Amino acid sequence: MRKKLFTNWGIKLISLLIAFGLWFTVVYLDDPVEEVTFVNIPVQFVNTELLTDQNLVYEVLDSTDVVKKVTVKGPKTVVSDMRSEGKNSIVAVADFANKNMSDIIEIEFTAATEYASAITDIIPNEGSGELKLFVEEKNTVNVPVKVVTKGEVADGYQLGTAKTEQNRITITGGKSKVEQVSYAAVTVDVSGSSSDISTSEVIQLYDKNGNQLDSGLVQKNAERTLASITVLATKTVPVIFETLGEVQSGYRMIGEVESSIQEIKIAGSESVLNSVNNIVVPAAVLDVTGLTEDYTVDISLRSYLPAGVQIARDVTNTTAKIKITVEQELERTLKMTSGNVKVINVPEDILYETAQSYEIYDVAVVGLERDLDSIDEATLKAVVDVGDWLKTQNIDNDTLNGTYYIPAEVELPEGVFTTQPVEIRISFQQQESFTE
Repeated sequence: MRKKLFTNWGIKLISLLIAFGLWFTVVYLDDPVEEVTFVNIPVQFVNTELLTDQNLVYEVLDSTDVVKKVTVKGPKTVVSDMRSEGKNSIVAVADFANKNMSDIIEIEFTAATEYASAITDIIPNEGSGELKLFVEEKNTVNVPVKVVTKGEVADGYQLGTAKTEQNRITITGGKSKVEQVSYAAVTVDVSGSSSDISTSEVIQLYDKNGNQLDSGLVQKNAERTLASITVLATKTVPVIFETLGEVQSGYRMIGEVESSIQEIKIAGSESVLNSVNNIVVPAAVLDVTGLTEDYTVDISLRSYLPAGVQIARDVTNTTAKIKITVEQELERTLKMTSGNVKVINVPEDILYETAQSYEIYDVAVVGLERDLDSIDEATLKAVVDVGDWLKTQNIDNDTLNGTYYIPAEVELPEGVFTTQPVEIRISFQQQESFTE
């Protein structure tokens, strides 16, 4: 038997080689090795709890959680099937147990189970075979939620109070990322609004400079919240200043109260503003009793707004600078000729005669210096109303006879007054008994 086995061994070896060659030819000519390229393959993570259990969080750097390109080698029939299946036929896994000191994990590539045994090689593109991480301590903080508006409300309106249903949220993430967050906010478009606004909006995160941050780097315990904004009507009204008391005797308050603010723009609901026509600073605030010199004071108008009213937002100054001018009165004695005295309302049938036109009457007056200086004595006039005088004296026309001293109304500038009556001598006589 052994002799037969080794008989013609050369022929048998040649036959084996020929058989192998035939097999190789059939296999590689009928189903040759080919390459296929797959792109954008997502990386699966395993054993991430090895970090999270240590109160650590991670961030994937440089988008390395998606493999840009891999090349697969295998029989033509297999890779053709894989090509039709797409990137799902390639599995990329990053095992966090294999993270090195540089926070890099080598990505392991395999073909889907039905292709795994036939594939000869999987080659990632240069730089696509590593998952790069940034690992740091996890931190949790609470931050306030604000309302940010964009656009402008309708003319004649302004924004009032703004609030959110959830005024604070909890954020969790890497310490360096969490520490960047100064506040959270929702953005509400108020363009053209003339009534209150209520809307649900996405919560965004911001740093201390108001720059919006990538919310994907941290976790929020709420993604949206309800924002409510009141819209107020506006109106411009005059400011009225009342005074209390009188200045010192012998002095006078000059003109009205001077104020750096004569009118002011206010805001409130339309129903409230309809009943507000002015802002009144009450008399008790400006007590002029006993003043002998100018008085100045600053008054905040915010203190005197009616209920439900506020200063409009675009008003920059709400403090009125008040000045009350006080001047001393002067006394003078003016000279008036009798020729400048006019007698009126003399009863019919009564003749009268005044003093000679060159006679002089003293007129004692009081007033401010500038008003007294404006008087021209040469044109100083007076009027005697005989009819009114007769009524006050209860004198009948039939008995009016003789010489009387009757008070005259001297024509003086505004603010100048007589300090004692100016009496004009007039003689009366019934017409039928009058003789030259």
